[in-house]
Amino acid sequence: GPRVSANVDAHTGAVMTMLVTGQGTAKPAAKAVDSATALATARGFARSRSVAIDGLAESVRFVDHGERSEYVAEWVHRVGDVIVPDYRLVGIDAMTGEVWRFLNVSRPYADPPTPAVARAAAESAARTVITDATGVKADTAELRITFTQAGEQRLVWQVYLSGMADGTSADVTSHWV
Repeated sequence: GPRVSANVDAHTGAVMTMLVTGQGTAKPAAKAVDSATALATARGFARSRSVAIDGLAESVRFVDHGERSEYVAEWVHRVGDVIVPDYRLVGIDAMTGEVWRFLNVSRPYADPPTPAVARAAAESAARTVITDATGVKADTAELRITFTQAGEQRLVWQVYLSGMADGTSADVTSHWV
């Protein structure tokens, strides 16, 4: 059966991340849910667990990972054009309609600096991680604040690529800026 890996805040008891693996076998040919249904499921999941999403910018996108396709529902807080570490993400399996991952991030951060690397340069750099980048395009590129393992704040371009030969998508954090 499925296995669940969850990180729980040792001070508050809140679930910070969750990943369900071992669910399903072969990938069905058609999606079981559409983006509106996936978003409604994600909202219900967040609200039933008292996860704060009100006041955050909401989006949903389809991502094909090859073995698994999902809808990613995300609620973010932006400072200017930068997504800061106050966001929620719920992954809905496109074939089953079930929640398979969850992320709840909220941590202190300093005001974002101005990026030193342009979006086009970050998109170009992201393409270099793909073996055959023929036909690969950047769907979106977003500035985000992240942290190193040592706790240093970084501003990064997160680039979403599509058009790979195998039909999958990629999510590449391409550049410290």
